[in-house]
Amino acid sequence: LPDLQRLAGDDFTGVRLDHGGDVVDVVFESSSADPVTWEQVRVVGKVAWLRMQDDSVTLYCVLQGRHFAAPGAVGFDADDEISLVLQGPSGTIVSPGANVTFLVEGQSSAVLIDGAVTEAASRGPGSVTVRVPAGTHRIDIDGS
Repeated sequence: LPDLQRLAGDDFTGVRLDHGGDVVDVVFESSSADPVTWEQVRVVGKVAWLRMQDDSVTLYCVLQGRHFAAPGAVGFDADDEISLVLQGPSGTIVSPGANVTFLVEGQSSAVLIDGAVTEAASRGPGSVTVRVPAGTHRIDIDGS
């Protein structure tokens, strides 16, 4: 069984599960619009789950969130609440119609929505912003 550690802070509760072999899951629940910070992870959302392997985030899920950031250019900012699951560069997003800024490696990264390259609304060092239309969509971040 995984080693279980309860986490708590101002306006959040959570759990850290150490599966051994350098695999750790962390789950947060928050009823506040304030950011939850744990170690080097920061999230604004109702629920967040992340899997770390060898201290790198390999998978994360945020429910009704506006922000997630973790080491290694992992995360997003959104101007409305979205729900998102990303494993590596690919996953699923549920959007009400939001501008989403993804943290990326390099400036030439493209964001594909349902397999189609989406025009970037803006780019910055380590980030790309796209308009994600309302609905449930496949997301792929192509760093090539």
